[in-house]
Amino acid sequence: MTNESWLDQLEKKLEEKFSEFLQFNPYQQSLLTKESQKDLFKNLKTKQTKLLESAELHRRELLDLAQHITEWEERAKRARQAKEKDLANKVQEHIESQMSHGRTLWKQLNQLGMEFKKLEEQIASITEKKNTNSSCNSLDERWNQFEINQELEQLHKQKQ
Repeated sequence: MTNESWLDQLEKKLEEKFSEFLQFNPYQQSLLTKESQKDLFKNLKTKQTKLLESAELHRRELLDLAQHITEWEERAKRARQAKEKDLANKVQEHIESQMSHGRTLWKQLNQLGMEFKKLEEQIASITEKKNTNSSCNSLDERWNQFEINQELEQLHKQKQ
């Protein structure tokens, strides 16, 4: 228990020092924020890629299932024509089971689509923040340059 409290105290102290460091070094804070945004962006893109892969698997499975159902519907038709009611009923139960599975796959595919859309929104938000920050930085840089030019002009006028 003593070790945990010592570690907890050390962690707390390090966090305080780090926060102080970032307060006195806003550029480092900016770099840390940018790096954090990059990591988040990368993670979201990775999740998005995995969702696309999963959606593609679901689509293929749905296409295969549709073909399978079509084949079994033809078999059910043949069994009914041959007056094999028991066989036709079993085939129809199989078809209904497969169709139920298909509806489940559609729901899952729809859920993947909604998750993908949420990820797109998050990525767009990060991109927008990045663009806003870069335009603010550019504006700050332009303002600083303007002030420097103003001071240089004043110094030049004073020398004349």
